[in-house]
Formats: sequence, C-alpha cells, structure tokens
Amino acid sequence: MITAQATKEFDGLSLGNCDIPPEFITVSVKKPITNLVPVEIPEEKITSIPLVKDSMSNFNIVCPENISEDEEAYVDSLLDYFENSLSIYPEVISDSEVEIDEDSYYLLIGKTKFEESQQALKDIVNGRKNNAADFIIRQQNNKIVLAADNKYSLGYAIDFFKNNYCKNTKSAIEVGLNYVSANFNAAKDITLAGVPISEYTIVYSAYASFMEVSAADYLFDNVIRLTGKIMNVVNDKTAKTDNEILIGQTNRTSSNYSVTVATELNENYTISVENGKTSVLSNSNSAVNAGVIDLVSKLKNGSVNAGTYTGVYDGSYSLTNGYKLSWSEDFNGDKLSKTWKIKGAGGYATCHGGTTYSRIENASVSDGTYKAKVELIGNDSYGVDIQAAGANSMYFKYGFVEGRIKMSEIKGYLSGLWVCTYTTGKTGEFDIYENVAETNSFKPNLHIHGSSAEEHKQLIQNAANVQGGVAPKVTIDENFGDNYHNFGMEWTDDYIAFYIDGKRYYTFDCTVSDEYDVFDQYSTVIYSAFSDRGYTNIPVPDDHKVSYNYVDWIRVWQKDEPGYGISIK
Repeated sequence: MITAQATKEFDGLSLGNCDIPPEFITVSVKKPITNLVPVEIPEEKITSIPLVKDSMSNFNIVCPENISEDEEAYVDSLLDYFENSLSIYPEVISDSEVEIDEDSYYLLIGKTKFEESQQALKDIVNGRKNNAADFIIRQQNNKIVLAADNKYSLGYAIDFFKNNYCKNTKSAIEVGLNYVSANFNAAKDITLAGVPISEYTIVYSAYASFMEVSAADYLFDNVIRLTGKIMNVVNDKTAKTDNEILIGQTNRTSSNYSVTVATELNENYTISVENGKTSVLSNSNSAVNAGVIDLVSKLKNGSVNAGTYTGVYDGSYSLTNGYKLSWSEDFNGDKLSKTWKIKGAGGYATCHGGTTYSRIENASVSDGTYKAKVELIGNDSYGVDIQAAGANSMYFKYGFVEGRIKMSEIKGYLSGLWVCTYTTGKTGEFDIYENVAETNSFKPNLHIHGSSAEEHKQLIQNAANVQGGVAPKVTIDENFGDNYHNFGMEWTDDYIAFYIDGKRYYTFDCTVSDEYDVFDQYSTVIYSAFSDRGYTNIPVPDDHKVSYNYVDWIRVWQKDEPGYGISIK
C-alpha cells in the first residue's frame, strides 16, 4: 500500500492524505493439481574410449601365448611409444592367463584366442587373399583389436595405430572403429625388366655392412607394402636363382669382394635393371643404401624398365635406418691422417714373460688400407694402438660406428675396435669387438673405469638384465683372417647394440641403472693390435712371430635427433 497526499479532487480522491488503492479486493485463484511423474534420464552414451584416464593407461595389452620373437619386438616398440609419448605403462598379459573384466578395456594384438581377434583374421583372409600387407584395427565390445595374418603386417598395424590413434594423452578410440587397410591400400602388379618383382630374390653379401643389410630390409618391406607379396631375402652363400636383386658388392659381382678393399670412397651409385638380374652397386655402403631408396621410389611409380640409372648420395638426408653419414676414415694416402695419434697402451705383461709396447713403426697405410703390424721379439710384444684424437680429432656422441676389418690369421694375436669416453673421473669403454687371441671367435664388452683398479667394472647383462662378468662369445665357421668382416655398434641413450656383418647379436639395456649414465659422454674411436697381454695365456707359435691386422674403413652414422653430436677439428 502507498500513502500519498492529493492536491486536487480526482476520480473519488479527496484533498489531503489518502491510501492507494482505497479498497482491497480479494480474488480466489484455483491452482490445478499436478501429478508427479518420475522421468528416467538415459545414461550418457559412450562414443569413444580414451587411451589415458586419470594419468594412467585405460587398457591392458593382451598378446597370444605363442607370440614370436619378432612380434614381441613390435609390442615392445609400442610399449616404448606409450612410455615416451603418453607416459603410460599398460600391463601386458598372455591370452592364456588374462581374465576379462567387462568393466575394463583391452588391446588385443595379433592372433589372440578371443573371438574378436579370430573374426578379424577371417575378415582379412576372406577380404583379399594372399596379401601380406593387410591388417584390421577394430573396436568391438570392450576390446580394441589389432589383427594381422603375419608378423610383417602386424608391424604395419602397430605403426599405423601409433601414428593415427595415439598422438597424445587426449587420444581416444572411436566406438565402433573398423579400419580395414585393404579398403585403402590397393596392391600393385610391379615388374622389373618385365619380370614380376615377387619372383626376384634379394641378395646381399655374407660380409655385408649394416647399411647394406638395412637397404635389403627396406626393399623387402616396401615390396610387401606395394604388392602384398613376400620376397626371399638371402646372403650370397646361397645358391643362385634365376631372378635376383643384388644389394651392394657380392660374390655374384666380385668373386674376391670379401678380401679386397676400395681404394677411394665414392658416393656415386648405379642401378642396373636387366631381365632376371638387377643390382644396386657402389664402393660406398651409404651410397648403396641411397640407391635402394631411389629404386623403391621408382617402384612406387610402377614397373621399372630395363636400363641403367645413376645417382649420388650427398649426405643431406637420412638413409633407410634413420642414419646419415657423419664421419668416414678410408685410410687413403701413404700414412695415417692427422686424425690419429698413437695411444700409449704398453706395459702389459705377456704370457711369454715379456712386456707389450705400442709404437708408430707398426702402423702403416697403403692401397686404401691401415695395416697394424704385430710382432714378438724375444719375449716382448710390439703392436700399436691408434686413437682418433690427433690434431684433427673426432669425438662423437651416439650413433652407429662400424669398421671393415680383417684380423690376424694366427692364434695368439689379439685386436680390438673400441670407443672410449674421454672426460675425467669415471669413463666408459665400448668394446665393439675384442679378439682374444683366437682365430674364429671374439667378444663385445662394456667397461666402467674409476680412478683405481678396484673401481673397474666389466659389464654384460643376461636376458633378465642382471649384471654379470661374461660377454657373449661369438664364434664363426671360418678363420677371421680369411675375409674382411664388418663389426658395428649402435649407441643410443637407452641401449647399446652390437653387430657383425650387419646383423645384431647382442643388446645392452642402459635404462636399468643410473650407473650407465657414464656412457652418455662424447667419445673417440680406437683400434688396437697386440699379441697376448697376459690374460689370454695363448702363446704365439714359434714359426709365426709377425702378423698383421687390416682395416679397410671406419665410419660413423648419426641421426638428426636431440643428443646426437660430433666434433671434428
């Protein structure tokens, strides 16, 4: 109510104070009765499955009980990716042990026993027969299925899954996803000089380098991807076939390849395509690899006619394994280059009762070869250690280092290609190979050196990554003095792997202990040649007082990634 004062009469109002409104009217309002009806709110429909939930893996990985070693390596690569890119650590379970929880999610990899995997495999085979590149990625029930009919296509499936569905921590799998690779990747019919490429055999030397073996693997992989056909890949100790693709020098192109050296590095390559015979040749293994990249690019455009195609590797791009050439020593000229200096490594006792000495007179260069002379004079052993730490020194961190070497053919002499960190305090030693006075065996090894002999540790790991003191001895069925072999080491922040003739045979895990951080330092290359130093106790025969070790080349390849580095004065 409002009380006001009227200044004149108007519509029943008198002068003076008055109330507005003057009267009250009561109005009755009838409200309808409302019946309360319960409404059921539908559950939110799940449209995608996140890979990461609450900063943890939202799924477990299930593998077949009889998973192969190669397939297990693919799974390990996926786990590494999850750890490094998504910071998750899914549990890996065998399909014979897993108990499915309907409220959890599972990533089924390969030929697991579950119906979802088996149905996807049937769909692959029935969809396009005899295509080795096909795979399916499918979401069904509470499972994500990666199905493939062979180890190669399983690798493709895992790579595709990583690159397309696991980009970051917000990535999720669409419910009902059904990616069938056959619907997107048409198979090509490709010929080389009129012969279907699937009828060829890929051949590389039994004494091939890491770059040549990598090139053969790259060609093999791309033929599967392009045609769906699996080719044979062999070394040149096998019998010849009617149709071959030769990768680098082999006994098909040079009968004495394994005992000769290239006198000058040349990065030119030649691709020769003939009916039934194709070759990619160069006296540089980097250029051979580049030539195979060139050949694959031609195959991607279709069939390749007979003819000769040439090119050059200029070092500006990474090769098939992700590496490009950083440094090469080919021992041209008539003396050691200024890269090298003699390392004082004498003073060891020999089993003959004498002492070892390192001297410059035992090092010589001719015909593109470094020759390390080893001789026993009386009871004393004279050899030589050369180290790439001279006036034009070379230090590097991480990469692939490899040397093409022919050892002494005489029992009792030893040699080694190794890499050593050069900082003060604790140092790391990488023994790419140590020939312990035998003619057909050697060992790799890793050492940590402290300030005293008591702080020296010899490292090697068994399958369970338990440190032990015995390196894996490698034995071959020929005398190492008969042919040149390629001894290599891949050095990364996470692991150190050892190779012979392009094939890995042992890997050391650097992530299991902070102690192995000692290996994350700039290092230099050393080559040693001596007779027994007392610890082999294998005497030199009386009728072989002089012997030689030969080095054709030593090379370092590196990746364009953080951490890799090289310093060349």
